[in-house]
Amino acid sequence: QRVATIVPVELNGVLTGMHPQLQQLVGEGVTIQTVYSSGLPPVLADAQLVEQLMVNLVLNARDAMPDGGTVYIQTAAARREST
Repeated sequence: QRVATIVPVELNGVLTGMHPQLQQLVGEGVTIQTVYSSGLPPVLADAQLVEQLMVNLVLNARDAMPDGGTVYIQTAAARREST
């Protein structure tokens, strides 16, 4: 089992680099459209786990659209509310 490496990750960069792989995974019947917010701050994460998460989400979306469709991926900064 691999130990997670938590470091600042540029989410837009990871997703941009993955786009061709994700499009290939979903096949011709599904289109992936992306909207990346500019100036997005880095997130503390394991880049490989983020990639695995995106693959799983996109494949689940593909499986939910047997007749094809569009998967939308969007990034945006959000502020966590204190409780």
